[in-house]
Amino acid sequence: MNALPADFRPEAIQSKLATRRLGQPAVTVVATTGSTNGDLLAEARRGAQHGRVLVTDHQTAGRGRLDRGWDSESGADLLFSVLLKPPTPRERFPEISLVAGVAAHAAIARQVGEKATLKWPNDVLIGRDKVCGILCQQEGDTVVVGLGVNVNSQARARSARSDYEAVSLRDVTGSIVPRGVLLAEILNFLENEYDRWLVDPPAVFRDWEQRAGLPGRRVKLQEPGGEVEAEALGIDECGRLLVSVAGRRRLVVSGDVFLVED
Repeated sequence: MNALPADFRPEAIQSKLATRRLGQPAVTVVATTGSTNGDLLAEARRGAQHGRVLVTDHQTAGRGRLDRGWDSESGADLLFSVLLKPPTPRERFPEISLVAGVAAHAAIARQVGEKATLKWPNDVLIGRDKVCGILCQQEGDTVVVGLGVNVNSQARARSARSDYEAVSLRDVTGSIVPRGVLLAEILNFLENEYDRWLVDPPAVFRDWEQRAGLPGRRVKLQEPGGEVEAEALGIDECGRLLVSVAGRRRLVVSGDVFLVED
């Protein structure tokens, strides 16, 4: 643990937190692990409680949505998971991906401003490249929210095995970004957005729409049956994407959605 940078040690992260429950009373940072999501799901089976946060300096078996790989550079990027136990019906748990997206976007936008945007349902982009991915996994009354943020890795060090075009905050800003500070900011935003979602989900979804700049835009839906072009109408009351395909309204519950170039 002594090898960790000073700003990435638990006590430094804790000093930046303004949360009541997330990361309280402590944040756990490990040098390496296979998957922080997998570790927290195992802890949940042993009774771990709401708010538990696990961070790693390096992840060997990280993955994203649809079982895609997620590569990161050891000592450079931000990889962590948060354990939540929402007091809501379990069918609403998938909405948390959008909640986490709003929180991550808010923190990342502090670094790069309007260059950051959201991609439905669970990515933060800079331009057309991914800077942050979110993977929510549900088990019983627990949701584990995993986030991977490309912070200080550089293009030449990122693996060609990645299943996405990636960009880091350092690529964009030209400066080293303190990972511990960014982590604390994301957790602070996440607790605020999670609490807001519990009482007023549509408000969070409207915020997501605004940050994504999605309504009225032409999009391509990549689904198992092929690719479809549509007009994005917005997010419904359950966090599902509403589109118009050839004048017919349709709900999208899975698949990839890409903006059509203007």
